[in-house]
Amino acid sequence: MPLNYDQVFIRDFVPSALVFLLKGEWEIVQNFLLHTLQLKLFMLLVLIWVWGFGETQYGSLY
Repeated sequence: MPLNYDQVFIRDFVPSALVFLLKGEWEIVQNFLLHTLQLKLFMLLVLIWVWGFGETQYGSLY
C-alpha cells in the first residue's frame, strides 16, 4: 500500500488554515495551496517521465 503523505499533509493543515483565514492572514493559506498544487503537478510530471521509459521502482510497466 503506497503512503499518502500528500493527503495527510493537506488534512493536517486544514485546522491551521481555518485559523489563519479567521485572523485575516489569507496569504499564508494561498501560498500553501499554491505550493502544494505545484508539488502535485511536479510529481505527476515525474511519473509521466518515468512511465515514458517503461520502468518504475516496481519493475517494467510493459
